[in-house]
Formats: sequence, C-alpha cells, structure tokens
Amino acid sequence: MSATLIPNLVPHESLPTPAPPEPAPVQGLSAPPTTPTPPDWEAVDVSTIEWDGSNATLHAPGREVVTVPVALANYITAAKKVAAVQAGEGLNLTGFVDNLRAATKDERASRDHTREWIATVKAAGASEQQLEGMYRSEQMDALVRNKSFSEKVAKVRDTALESLANAERQTIEALRNVAPQPTEQDYAAATDLSTTLDLLPASIGVPLLRGRLVESPAKYGKNLGLVAAVLPLLRAKIERDPSWNTIEARQLLVQAELVTRSGAWYKSHMRLARIHQLQYKVQAVARAYDAAHGDEQSGTWSTAIAGGRDWLGDVGVGR
Repeated sequence: MSATLIPNLVPHESLPTPAPPEPAPVQGLSAPPTTPTPPDWEAVDVSTIEWDGSNATLHAPGREVVTVPVALANYITAAKKVAAVQAGEGLNLTGFVDNLRAATKDERASRDHTREWIATVKAAGASEQQLEGMYRSEQMDALVRNKSFSEKVAKVRDTALESLANAERQTIEALRNVAPQPTEQDYAAATDLSTTLDLLPASIGVPLLRGRLVESPAKYGKNLGLVAAVLPLLRAKIERDPSWNTIEARQLLVQAELVTRSGAWYKSHMRLARIHQLQYKVQAVARAYDAAHGDEQSGTWSTAIAGGRDWLGDVGVGR
C-alpha cells in the first residue's frame, strides 16, 4: 500500500461534526463570465459534489453554479444523479467495526474476565495487600494484551486501507479514459467548422455553434467527439480574434466544456471523494477503538466519536 494514498492525520480526542467534503477541482473549465443570461436558462451545480437538482442545496458551500440552456441543465443534473448512485459501488465498509470486534475478541474477553475476577475477589473481602498484588499482575497482563490488541487493530485497518488504495488507483485510471475521444472524421469536421467561422461574426457564429456543440449533444448524447475536437479551436478563436472575445462566446466555451463531462466523469470524481473520506474514517475509528481497548461503553470511545456517530455509520459505527 502506498503511503502517499493515505492522508496524514493529526492526533485528536474527538471527531468533530464534518464539513461537506472538498470537491475535486473542476479541471479545464474556463472561467464563466458574469453577465445577464437569457430568462429560459437554468442555474445548475457543475462541481463534483453530489447534487440531486434541488434549488434548496444549489448554493451550499462548495457548489459551482453556472447558468446554462435548459437542455444542458437537464443533461448535467441527470449525469450527476446517476453518478451519485454509482460512485459508492464496491466501497461498502459498514462491516469495519465488526471486523475490529472479531479480530480482538480474545483480548477483550481476557480483559473482561480479569476485571470480573478482581471484582469478585474484592467483594469476598480480599485484603488491600492481596488486591495490590492482583492489580500489579493485571497491569503486566494488560501490557502484553494491549500490544496484541493494537497489532490486530492495525491489521484490520491496513486491510481496509489497502482495498481503498486499490479502488483509488482504479478510479484514477478510469478518470483518464472518460473524456470523449475525437475520431479523424471529428477532427476534419472541426477544421471545416473553424474555417466557416472565420467568415462569420460572433453574433451569428455563437448561436450556430451553441445549437451544434451544446444543445444537440446535450439532448441526444451524440457528436461529443466533435465537441472535444472543436474546443481548442474555439478557445484559440476567442483568445486571438478580438471580435470573438465576447461574453456570449465565452459562455459558449464554458457550455461546450460542460457537455464533454459525462456521468462517468462525475462518477469518478465523486468516487475519489468518497474514497478519501473513507480513508480518513477508517484511520480515525481504528485509532479510537485502539485507544478504548475495544470498550465501546467507555468514555474514551464515546469522546472519540462524539459529534460524528452518524457520519461514521458507513464504517460500521453504531451498528
């Protein structure tokens, strides 16, 4: 397991109520211009944070809101809904705490037996000298028991982290292959389209391109390779031709970039965010379980998970 895949964690006594996960950076998206938009366009969240299309959560922290034509808004919303469902496939760690319990059952049983024995002897009237000897013996046994306990907790933790590291590598590899790949025909069509645009002002060319590069692909899911092939030509056109460096042309560029982001693109980014959260949760819960020596009724355990019990449910806390 590569150490670079696991985030460093600082020691802590309790787990705070978590903030929303930081979204993965939206790579390659041109800065959208700030300008009045047509009244029939809709605002959508294009960040990599999960979103169900609700306006109630549209402006929550971490969102990246862009106003786009209705066809593109529907395309993005549908892609993100499907991605949110698929992002967690194969990442079920709800049995993690159960695995910790199973791995350490002998050590916990030995500890509980010793505690009961001392309590029984004390109730029977053992002298302070006898009890002191018992406590000293229990302390020596605890040193050996706790070392074995920690080793077993670490093994369960590392097994979970290794599975997450493998999932992370696979997701990163998948992310490299989700962008539309233009064919030779797409490149040829993009070149012809660019030549045509050289003859048109932006006021005519932008609406023409919006229909072909944004609304039609968003509605029918076709010609995405052509969109990918045209993007660098359109970007160069805007940067080099002052007559095309308009708000409308830059809106078009942003929208065309968004069209190339499929459900698989959003899924991969959402999956990476889930993996990184689970990596943190596994380490935090394992550390708390070890510190409490598996006593889930202790103040040590309760303090460690205070404020995060619900959030830690996907690694088995509270089950």
